[in-house]
Amino acid sequence: AALAVAPPRPWRRADAPASNATREAAEDLGLIPGPVLASGAFRSRPRRESWFRFSTGRSSSGVATVSLLGQGQPLSLSLYDQAGRHLATERGARVLTLPYEDTGPAGSYYVKVAGARGGFGLFFDDRA
Repeated sequence: AALAVAPPRPWRRADAPASNATREAAEDLGLIPGPVLASGAFRSRPRRESWFRFSTGRSSSGVATVSLLGQGQPLSLSLYDQAGRHLATERGARVLTLPYEDTGPAGSYYVKVAGARGGFGLFFDDRA
């Protein structure tokens, strides 16, 4: 599948109060039908969390990945299912990758980014 790049956005604080600091207020990235790069987020404070929601359908491989591409200090990346159950966490690197099952009907997932300040992007791929 071809890589899709989300429309460019100006750098913005992804951890501003009352924005996407909780799972309930997660920024909706929409449907992720294949490889997508969503960039342009910046963490200005290390103690706040940045939440994102995305939806996906079937994958031919059955396994997909979401990667955190950080430009600052090490961050952590956590993945949750639609019900809010924690699925996986990776910590302590500038590039982190988490696999998730992408089979059956479309579902929603949540990604939480936490840790140090700095710019980052999220890369979604349908191959493990």
